[in-house]
Amino acid sequence: MLTSRGYIDYIDLSAVDSLQHFVFSCPRKFPVWTLVLRQMCPSWSISDVAWLLTRTRLSPSVSSSLQIAIASIMVHTIWRAHWAFVFDNSPFLPNVVAAKAVTAIHKSHDLTFP
Repeated sequence: MLTSRGYIDYIDLSAVDSLQHFVFSCPRKFPVWTLVLRQMCPSWSISDVAWLLTRTRLSPSVSSSLQIAIASIMVHTIWRAHWAFVFDNSPFLPNVVAAKAVTAIHKSHDLTFP
């Protein structure tokens, strides 16, 4: 349904809320994960990030500091945008959120843009 805030409000009353849905598979947040992972670490899946965020052992495929930084910055950026929507009526735009996450990841690790 289109809300007064100008975009679709996704509510699936048949789904049981879970950490997986709340953080990753929500229709507003899933595109952010997809866009950032495709650009920053194309070999990762959302399942890899979920595993990283819920386990203490890290995958040897990427440096542990970079893995943690990417996952942490993405979660921070997504939730900052989520709460700006809730409290400030700022639209949650996946492309904008993803761009902010990529910029923050690059800045945090002095990475050059591809």
